[in-house]
Amino acid sequence: MKLSHIFIGVLGIILFILAGAFLYVLVATPSPNELAANSSSFSIQGFGSAGAFGYATVKYSGKGNLTLIAYQGEPSKTVYVIDDPQAIDSTHMSDLVKELTDGLGPYGYRIILSNTTLVNDGINVIPAGAMPAYALYSLKELPSNDTVYNRTIILIGSKDLLLGNGIKKLSWYDDLTPDERRRLLVYNGTLDEYIAKDKANRTMVDDILMMRWARNSNATVNIAGNASRTYSITLGNSTHVRVIYNLGDARGVADSEPLIQSGQALVPSPPSAFAWEKSTLQYTLNTTNGTPVFTVLKDGKVMQMDTLQRVTDENVFIEMLHFNEPGDYILNVSDNSGVIASGILHVKDFQVSLKSHIGVSYTFLMTVDGAPLDNSEAYVSINNSTDKKKFFISSGLMTIGAKLNKGSNTFNIAYMGSTMPIPVENNEESFLSFYLTYGVPALALVLIVYVGARMTRTPTYRLRFGDSVTYVREEVHLKPDDAVETISQARKDMGLGKAPITQHEYVMSLKRHFTKGADVTEGNLEGLLKKLIDKHKIEHHREYYQIRGEGDVRANTLRRMIKEKLIENGISFREIGNKFVTKDYEIGLFGEKFARKAVIVVDDESEIARIMAKTDQSELAKIRIKQANGMLSFVPIDRLGESL
Repeated sequence: MKLSHIFIGVLGIILFILAGAFLYVLVATPSPNELAANSSSFSIQGFGSAGAFGYATVKYSGKGNLTLIAYQGEPSKTVYVIDDPQAIDSTHMSDLVKELTDGLGPYGYRIILSNTTLVNDGINVIPAGAMPAYALYSLKELPSNDTVYNRTIILIGSKDLLLGNGIKKLSWYDDLTPDERRRLLVYNGTLDEYIAKDKANRTMVDDILMMRWARNSNATVNIAGNASRTYSITLGNSTHVRVIYNLGDARGVADSEPLIQSGQALVPSPPSAFAWEKSTLQYTLNTTNGTPVFTVLKDGKVMQMDTLQRVTDENVFIEMLHFNEPGDYILNVSDNSGVIASGILHVKDFQVSLKSHIGVSYTFLMTVDGAPLDNSEAYVSINNSTDKKKFFISSGLMTIGAKLNKGSNTFNIAYMGSTMPIPVENNEESFLSFYLTYGVPALALVLIVYVGARMTRTPTYRLRFGDSVTYVREEVHLKPDDAVETISQARKDMGLGKAPITQHEYVMSLKRHFTKGADVTEGNLEGLLKKLIDKHKIEHHREYYQIRGEGDVRANTLRRMIKEKLIENGISFREIGNKFVTKDYEIGLFGEKFARKAVIVVDDESEIARIMAKTDQSELAKIRIKQANGMLSFVPIDRLGESL
């Protein structure tokens, strides 16, 4: 090799590395806007009550979650850890205090280590291994109507051991009243046993943060962006609401003052509606103190204000409520004496988004108030077509098989009386346009790889290719690892996950990544694949190929073919394990457990005979019974489309 060629090759590699480093720095360095987007903030704008609900209006910036919890009394943020000198197996006291401090400190809790055997106002953690007599006495001395939980006991110990002058066997826990148990949380065992558990199984920090022993109701929502929002929770007989927020570096706890539920409860019909639905509010007012006013507030802002007529006897009022923005709308009727009636209308947040795209299969995520829809149906048409088909929604996912036009397309998804257009771009480009777009930098990269390859002795496969028969055929040297990796690249390019690929898909990947878009000689390709199979690099079944060691190639191939048959026939399905579940039946391979009507797919008729011959008589009898009842059928893969 000439020295000049070596110099050019080395220079090209250096330039390539420098360009890559520059791009990495450019991509990895966050912009000022990105830095601002990563910062988080949170503040409480106010608490309140409306009808049977308590609510909090919050202002936030960032991404995370918040939890609302309703309590019958005032929650505490002071934790006493009592180091009882008679405690059993409690050598890890410092570890417990550190865990509570690290976990609860960022939320504004005070953790106090106490050496006195005294139950304090607040939350008392007693890791004694048994219930101390003084703690049991304090628990029973609290009045039964005390709902403030101002002396809560968290015990690490046994429910049938009492610690006093020694240890006694006593079923003290069984003798507690329901009110006494509501002020007690027990972790069975000793402190050292508790600390020895895997950290994921140590729940004390979360239990204290949530005050699980005292909560009446709770709700968690995911939030993102920069906004002011109102979130509500059912109060029941609760008097306080706690908000726990986690948004990056912004985390904490905010507790309301006592929330007084007074006046008449306003209950719209329905109390929760989609943005395209209307709700009717009907209520009756007796004598009012002056002229009443009906007000609707959302996120702290007045959305509607109507002056009503003064009531001297008894009047019925009817309001038609219709709001486009999702969220909680606070409904108030007030007169000169204040709020005399209140309630909440919840407008549900319905969202649809494209989750994934594999070939001609499009999967959409559908949620209501952030929760996935389940066991529902939607009707879908594409672009301007009036032809609608019904699809099944399970665990929030709806899969649609569709061959879209190049460019902009629209899935019109009709659900619960409303149609939502979801734009989808089909940017699948031909390999010729890909080559024209990326050919020049790709050619430079191939030259660098070619020069580097000439300087090594790594074993390679030779792959012939050419643009047409009139051109002199060229050659590309392909390393064995690259030949195998082409399968992974094909899957990535075509969104096939871990499924086996066809010869055609393999060729497309070679053309995209190695031959600059030129065609590959058919005989040469077959020779390459055969060499890879002979060297145990890849394996195949029914002209589908996968990398060796990726599981049963026959089963993987049949599963890919099943999925394609379902999509081709426009049948909505969801994948559960290795099964395909439709609304009417489950499809899978022999050996799977089926909960409903089963379609067992086989390679051919001869496989059915082999299965029957190998199955013992008792199982064979069960299969025959299910077949006779129409609950099970064997279908060769080539005839599956006819059976769907």
